[in-house]
Amino acid sequence: MTEFRTKGGFRLFDPAKTARTPFVAHVPDSPIAARAAALPSSVDFSDLVVIGNQETTGDCVDWAVTGAYEVARKVAGYPATPAIYAKKWLYGMTDIREGHPGADEGSQPQDALAVGQTYGFLPEDIYPESNPIPTAPTQAQLQAALNYRLQSWVPVVRIASPDPRTALLPALELLAQHRPLVIALLLHDSFENATDGIIPMPGNASTDPIAGGHGMFLCGLQDDPSFAGGGYGLAANSWSEAWGAASGGHTGGFAKIPYAYLCDGPLCMGIWDMTLPALAPVVPAPATIPVNISGATAAFPAYPDLLPGSVLAPAVLLAKALGWNATRDANGVYLTKPKVGLLARLFGVA
Repeated sequence: MTEFRTKGGFRLFDPAKTARTPFVAHVPDSPIAARAAALPSSVDFSDLVVIGNQETTGDCVDWAVTGAYEVARKVAGYPATPAIYAKKWLYGMTDIREGHPGADEGSQPQDALAVGQTYGFLPEDIYPESNPIPTAPTQAQLQAALNYRLQSWVPVVRIASPDPRTALLPALELLAQHRPLVIALLLHDSFENATDGIIPMPGNASTDPIAGGHGMFLCGLQDDPSFAGGGYGLAANSWSEAWGAASGGHTGGFAKIPYAYLCDGPLCMGIWDMTLPALAPVVPAPATIPVNISGATAAFPAYPDLLPGSVLAPAVLLAKALGWNATRDANGVYLTKPKVGLLARLFGVA
């Protein structure tokens, strides 16, 4: 993997792994024009954002995905606590998924989103950011994170149009609904140097070198003819409030990224939307996974057996040793009562 690194700690994503957001080539003009005309000229829900600092760790994608999840919870009316989730824990889980545990080599947005859907987000009070990148999650962490999973995530298409605002119409419509969108950008030095958060279009690579890939999330839009493409997307960054534009009661921390930047395929490698499950009370996970083989069917909760040695493994082995049939689907592991009774298996009697 080719890597670039700056003092900000961000890296260039591996193009072979990062699924670029698709473009739609043929869309009827009239519905698109009507939808574009119906868009608000300004949307801003940055007051829901918590700005942090990734420092020199390459977990910008995980800050973006987790930050977007935190905002999506607030928009959906979820309980106010826990409000903050562990970015470094998601980074470690994504590293495991990508096959390089603890390597701090950056991560791919679609992998971090997949972890958020399968395993969930861990409250930060369980795994503070001062901890190292985890290389092996505990069962307690996995169980706690299961209450905070994504229902789904999808790439957001961009329309093949010479007008940047039209090209970004699907994303802008989602932002108008106060849906935070994860983005993956290719940065040049001019981006990092824009300490006021007003992002210029990159120059020639010889005079404005590529700095690396970076993950953020969008939390607003603003039509503004002074920006390339006629406006900008407001993005929450992870470089503290000492960098960037002020917004939402924050003294800094935001980037104003031109529409023309966001609709450029090489510069904006992808845009992703996430959906949370329907609002429901949080049910604490049990401390242990029950084993019940007294009835006709026994079910285990759908705890992920991410690593060898999961507590599911010995339970299933025990059940199989007793003659039960073990099957697994998306909802859990199920033990089905065998046709031959246990006494027959042990003593040869019916």
